[in-house]
Order: sequence, then structure tokens, then C-alpha cells
Amino acid sequence: MTNLRHSVFVKLLILFIVITLPILIIGITAIALSSKKLEKEIYQSVQASTNSFAAALDEEMEALSNSAYSIYSATKLDWYSLSDSLMSPYDREQNFNQIVTFITNLRNSNSCVRNIRVYISPLLRAANAEGSGMGSSSPISEEEFAHAASLLPGGNILQYEDGRLFWLQSKTPRDPDSIIEMELDETRLKRRILSAMTSPENYYAFFIQPGDFALSNIEDDGLMEAIRLNDMPDSSGRPVTVDISGKHYTVFYTYLDFLDCTYIQAVPYTRLMYQSQLSAVLTVIFLLTMFAGTLLFLSGVRFYVHKPLANLILAFSRVGLGDLNVRITETANTEFSRLYEEFNHMAARLNTLIEQGYRQKILLQKAEMKQLQAQINPHFLYNSFFMLQRTIQDDNQQEAEKIAGELGMYFRYITRNTKDTALLSQEYEHARIYCHIQQLRFAGRITITLKELPEAYAHLPVPKFILQPILENSFTHGLENKIADGLLMITFQDMGSRLVIQIEDNGEELTDDRLKKMQDMIERCGTDDSGQEITGILNVYKRLAFYSQNSGAFRLGRSELGGLLTEIILYS
Repeated sequence: MTNLRHSVFVKLLILFIVITLPILIIGITAIALSSKKLEKEIYQSVQASTNSFAAALDEEMEALSNSAYSIYSATKLDWYSLSDSLMSPYDREQNFNQIVTFITNLRNSNSCVRNIRVYISPLLRAANAEGSGMGSSSPISEEEFAHAASLLPGGNILQYEDGRLFWLQSKTPRDPDSIIEMELDETRLKRRILSAMTSPENYYAFFIQPGDFALSNIEDDGLMEAIRLNDMPDSSGRPVTVDISGKHYTVFYTYLDFLDCTYIQAVPYTRLMYQSQLSAVLTVIFLLTMFAGTLLFLSGVRFYVHKPLANLILAFSRVGLGDLNVRITETANTEFSRLYEEFNHMAARLNTLIEQGYRQKILLQKAEMKQLQAQINPHFLYNSFFMLQRTIQDDNQQEAEKIAGELGMYFRYITRNTKDTALLSQEYEHARIYCHIQQLRFAGRITITLKELPEAYAHLPVPKFILQPILENSFTHGLENKIADGLLMITFQDMGSRLVIQIEDNGEELTDDRLKKMQDMIERCGTDDSGQEITGILNVYKRLAFYSQNSGAFRLGRSELGGLLTEIILYS
């Protein structure tokens, strides 16, 4: 399997993260900064709207107050404080009517004013702007005038008393002879305030200190109390946030200089920050969409790239393990379809070539075996018949019969070529017969030692003719010139999972150069047998290597006896 860090899928994943992560970070940062900026702008906008309305109302009331002062110049209000001889009763009444008309017109000029009243101490009368549409007059007592004088501004201008919202002013507040009272219409003032609200869900309140009166539409006592307990905001203009019954309100404060009162606007936080919260929701949706898109992209990469590549790699792995019948099927018409077609064509072609090569190898092995048989038959036949002839001439009938029988068994074995393999016990018997015939031929010159074959390997299948050609090589190239004391040993070593067959002689013809040349020939034959002369040893080596798929099953070396040592390793 491919190493995970070398996987194309992992590399694509890393590339995707490297590309999208900075974009994602920049996007989230930009959205967060925009959200902060939007929140600040919302605060500033609502605060500016609150300040603007309060300033306009304050300026309007101040202008109304200034207009009220002009009554002194428009009428002879000051004359009432002088001697009675300056004005006749008619003049006094006529002037009083002028005062009523003036304040009535002034009241009608402002919708927030309910009534304007002028207290005149020398007359113990009050001129009213309301009453039958043209104003009216009413008597007052000295105590009423004195009470009104006591409420003249020493602190707050705006007053609240007996359910009335008003302010008092006088030309001579320290020792007044006349006092002007401006009474505001709460209903119309509330309507005016509501018309200036950014939303009907907002709350408002006017706070004045004496009696802590609040003109407000706030019905929640908890919210009202929380607003009362908060101080005015500092110079930063940052609004105040209060929590009431799990609901969040943002409170904007502003101060009216003329009326000497505080105006507040309380906005539900969810309503105020709707755009900001919408931006946050969109951000979450954006992130979820990015995440879903990432999963979809990775799933697509895995399905359309990683999985086809994994199938291709698995198929190559199976081919590497020798399964040349593996094929990849692909229904979708993609770029991998072409790769799969080429792979299937390659696997089929490779299977065909290997089968052809295998058949050619088998045919070559059979041809080499037949050539080996052809090499063995004439060479050994002549010598055997000459030896049989001598035995008959010596009138040794019993030995001649034995030799004739063994020769028959020998030639029957080598000429029965219906199979390319035989049991090791059959090979062993064939080698024993060959050694016995050769020992008769080289009697007195060569001693042959043939150890017993371990019973556990008697039925082991092996290629035919893996022992006799090596024995023949020892007689032909190692011992043929030995006049005496020739030795040939065939031994078997049971190594548990394998059997080691050693064939060695004490021939004196094998030089180091000759041994090295033979070893090099074996090594070259194991990699490239083109142009090699097929000898008995090479034939055995090639058939053993092909049969066992192990070139190490055959080795040549120097025997401790001095001649050639040949080792054949067979695995059970």
C-alpha cells in the first residue's frame, strides 16, 4: 500500500487547506471587523437620533419660553405693579384681555402646550389660554400666588405637580408681581416622541429630579428601575445595557439643557442589533457552507481520484504477486477508463507473453533433457557393452546376468520420457545402478561410497536426471585418469525442511581456474543463458532452478577430498 504521506489524496487535501484556509481566515476577520464597525455605527446612529430629537425639543421649548417673555413688551403687564392712578379700570380690563389673547395665540402655535397661565398678583387674577376657545380668567388667592412663586426655578425648570407637567418663569423671579406658567400636554408630547422613534418597539422616558417624575411608555417596573439606577454615560457616549427578566435593552441617554431633564431611549438589543446578528448568522451559514463544500470536495476527490488510483495500485500489486488474470472494470467514462483499458490490455498481453515464455521454457527443458539422454545413451552404451563382453569372455555368467539386468533397468529409466519428473527414490535407484556399473568398469581404481537416502524424502518429486549427469561428470573429468585410490562419495544431509545432497570426488584434474570458470558459467546461466554451451551440469542446474524457482538450489565448490564438490538442495 502507498505510504499515507505520499498519497495523492493527502496531497490534494493539504493543497486545498493551504489555499482555502487563508481565504477563510481573511473572510472571517473581515466579517468580524465589519460586524464590529456595523455595531458601532448602529450605536452612533441611534444616539445621534436621540440627541437630535432631544435638542430639537429643547430648542423648541426654549423658543417658546422666549416668546412668552415678549408678553411684557406686547402688553402692559408690568403696569399692574404700579399705582392704580396710572390705569383706569377700563384700561386694566382692556390690557387683561390683550394678555389673554396673547397667551392664547402662543398656545395655539405649539401643539405640545396644553395651557399658558399668567398669575397677576396685584389683581389676584390669572389669565388662561384655555377656555371657550378664546381664553379665560380666574381668581387666585395670595396663597396660590405665593406657592407659584416658590416654584420659580432655583434648580429644575420643568416641574410636575398634581398631575401637571409645566414650568414657571417671571421677569423678576426674586420678587415677582406676575408669573407665567407653561403647562405641557402629556398626550400630545408622547405622540410627538413616538413619531420620532426609530421603531414602535422602543421605549422612552423623561426624568426630572423633583419627585423623580418620568414621562414614559415603559410599563415594566423592573426596566424602569434599572434605568433609574444607571448613571448618565461618560463622554465616550457609550450606551448602557440592562438586563430585565432575561431580556437585554440598550439605553441611550441625552440631557436637555433648557428643560434641565434627562431623555432616554431604550431599544431591545435583538431589535437594535438585528443587522449585526444577521451578519453573524450569515457568517455561520458561510462557515457551514464552506465546511459542507469542503466535505463534498474531499468526498468527490476520494471518489473520483483516490478510489480509482487505489484500484489501479491494488491491481498492480496483484500483478506483482503473479495474478495476471486481474482486470479492472469501470462503468463511468472518465480519464481513468483509459488507464484501466490500457492496464487490462497490458495484463492480458503480459499474461500471454509469460504463458508463451513458459511454454517455450518447458519445450526447451524437454529438448535439453532429450539432448542429455542422447548424450548419455551412446557414451555409456559402448563402455557397458565392452564390459559385458569381457565378463562373458571370463565365463562369469552370474555377474554377466546381473550387469545385463542392471543395464536393462538403466536404459529403461532413461528412455521412459513420458514424464519430466520422478520420485527422489527412483533417481536414487538410477544413480545406484549407474555407480555399480561404473564401479565394475573401474574396479581396483575407484571406490564409490553411496549413503542411504533418508526415508522422509523418498517420495519427494524432483526433475529427472539430476544425479546421474553429475556422477558422470565426476567419472569423465575428475576420476577418469586416476590409476588408483580414486574416491567418489554421495551423501545426504537431512536439515529438517530441506535435504542437501553432496557429490564429491578426489580428482586431481580440477584447478582453481577451472573451478572459477565453472562457477562463473553457473552464475551467468542463472541470469542469461543465451549462447551458453549446454553441458550436463548446466542442464541439471537450469532444470533445478526452473523447477524450484530458486537459483541457490545448486552450488559448486572445492571438496575436502581435493576434487569437485556439487551440492543439490531440495526443499520438502
